[in-house]
Amino acid sequence: MDGATLDSSVNARGGDDSTRSAEPVRREIPTTADAEIEPATTPGPRTWPWLLFTIAFCTILFALLHNPYWSPGGDSEVYTAVARNIAQGDGYMFNGAPYALSPPGWPLLLAGLMKISPTFAFLKAAQIVMMVGALAMFFQIGTRLAPPALAAIATCLAALLHPLYQLTFLLHSEPLYMLLGTSAVLVALRVGEGSSRWLGVIGACVLAALAVIVRDAGLFHFMLIGGAFAMGLRRGLPNGTWLRSVGGVLLCGVVMAGTFKISRELRTLTDEQAQQVVDAGGIDAGSDETEIAAADDPEVEILDAETVAGTQVHTNILAAHDENITVAQEQLYRAGRSGQWFAWLLWHPMRFGASVPQINILAHATGWLTISLLLVTLGVGLYRKQWLWLGVALYCAAFILAWPQVNNRYLVPAAPLIILGVLVGLRHVTVGKFRWPGRVLAAAFVLAILGNNGVLYAVDVAIARSGEAYYDRFENGEHKDLIAACKMLHDADVADRDVAITVRYSNLGRTRESAYGLRAAVLLTDANVIRVGRKDTKSGRSARLTRHVRELGANWYIYREPDSPWRVWHFRLTREQQEQLTGEKVGRDSRGWILYRDEDGKSLTRTDAPDPGAWPTRVPGL
Repeated sequence: MDGATLDSSVNARGGDDSTRSAEPVRREIPTTADAEIEPATTPGPRTWPWLLFTIAFCTILFALLHNPYWSPGGDSEVYTAVARNIAQGDGYMFNGAPYALSPPGWPLLLAGLMKISPTFAFLKAAQIVMMVGALAMFFQIGTRLAPPALAAIATCLAALLHPLYQLTFLLHSEPLYMLLGTSAVLVALRVGEGSSRWLGVIGACVLAALAVIVRDAGLFHFMLIGGAFAMGLRRGLPNGTWLRSVGGVLLCGVVMAGTFKISRELRTLTDEQAQQVVDAGGIDAGSDETEIAAADDPEVEILDAETVAGTQVHTNILAAHDENITVAQEQLYRAGRSGQWFAWLLWHPMRFGASVPQINILAHATGWLTISLLLVTLGVGLYRKQWLWLGVALYCAAFILAWPQVNNRYLVPAAPLIILGVLVGLRHVTVGKFRWPGRVLAAAFVLAILGNNGVLYAVDVAIARSGEAYYDRFENGEHKDLIAACKMLHDADVADRDVAITVRYSNLGRTRESAYGLRAAVLLTDANVIRVGRKDTKSGRSARLTRHVRELGANWYIYREPDSPWRVWHFRLTREQQEQLTGEKVGRDSRGWILYRDEDGKSLTRTDAPDPGAWPTRVPGL
């Protein structure tokens, strides 16, 4: 890029009339090395071909994953069931209890979409549109920080990340949240450029408030939006632009904090109501074992790293949970595993093998290398007053320090900027005679992302395009028997609380609680379902279990067998592989779900449900 092209006259568009008539302020011409990295103040016409390329690439990428079938996702079932209740006029409820644990923004929009069409094909298409829109916004944000080609590469790589692309077929809230959040960031940037006046400040604040109404964690998005507003705090800009940038930071902070507080206050539950929500499956009660899996991410249930003693999955406050662990020790522990957050985001297969020491060491090493390059970008960005990089750093740090478990899903809303930061950092540290090594490292970084995530993407596409065999192939048919049982109960118009289901889950030699089955049953049967605790389900037909189900008043019971051989993502280990890993002989094959019925009031009788075929392709009950 020629340094002369960096002359900026965009400031003539902001400020008062006297400012507009003033001579345009010229920016200091950077060195040749800087000019290759630093873009123009505002994107020029050359960005449009790259924008169209990015939109086309992401649309094709996500379209190949689209199909008309339900995709189990944990949180998806809660959101969809709550939205169905809203669409039916039954209120903000889940499984007979008030659902107040997450904001209503996404269920409300989902309910509106269901009014148009309750088919999963339509709902998934809406997810794709929102995600492509969010990534298009990300590209335009990236052009404020790097050349258009680099911004396009970073955005397209982010679209290929497994934690991101799966959100286009799972009905999670991220696509809507990312669309709102990135729109707010882009509008805030335009305010700092002088392209938008106070109307832009108000628009950014409204979008930010809506993001908080979609997700409580949206409060942390203030780091990005505030950093975007602060981009207007550069020397030589009109006073009006400076004032709007400062006002935008302050007003946005107040609006987001106020929205968050009001949203939480309106959803405050008594202890009794909170327990009802836990019993209803709206949140996991957890497990009394050392290792706990988050039920809102089925892949965490494959292989997960140990959690620090005393932490809880759904406790995301900065406090120690064990009298032997101080707050400082807890925070140091969380900061020390920062590498895992970035490694699991960019190279997701490392998450599958988190309990394998060699893979875990590699994850930490690659993650910290990523962090090092991001720190280089941050340092140069601060020198150039590109405050958005500070916003990215604070956003990531907030989640890493606030959450007791590594969950790369929370970094997805900043993934394109994280990748862009690594690429820009590589260009900063490899100038002059180090340019060729830098290009090799950049190529290796890009190829590593393509290789790791490309393989996962190819598998997901093959399964998504498998037609009516989708439920047989998705997670190795793990959900097929549950779907069959729920279809039979749905067709029989089963009554509320007439079905009980286990929350016991056993795979990879570990047993824990997971509310997934309960959530799925509520969605698929279109009825309220009773939760049966893990300790009450040692076997499918025990006398104790029979008495317990009868005491609950249920006539039907769905039991989950331990996985044998073990399942990893969409694949099942062979008996030989499991025996080699454990040194123990594998018992009979057992996996899936079994439906029982209390026919005589004395014992539970196994009932074989017919094959569900391609059901469901629309939200049951609508």
